[in-house]
Amino acid sequence: MTNFYEKYGSLRVDYDTSGLGAEDSAVFDKAEILAESRSYRLCETCGQPGHLRDDRGWLFVACDAHSKNRDALAPDDGEFGIGGKRYRYDEDKDALAEVKS
Repeated sequence: MTNFYEKYGSLRVDYDTSGLGAEDSAVFDKAEILAESRSYRLCETCGQPGHLRDDRGWLFVACDAHSKNRDALAPDDGEFGIGGKRYRYDEDKDALAEVKS
């Protein structure tokens, strides 16, 4: 079973990979993180480039036109662990880039 929903201003995906091997599970994990990273950068109203914003505790992603006059928050460009490797979202390439130790 797969569930898609919004939380803290971004897309979330819950899925079960318990019947898959490690390599196949990593493919799903990478796709999930890529989709979530993209969702932090697209206005939820019109799909144009946007930023995470805070409206009195309610986080949302919006372009300047749909921002409700809320300032953009700094992006969370954290690293993600998948299959024993570390990745970071590269916005310029729109891809996950492996972080070398």
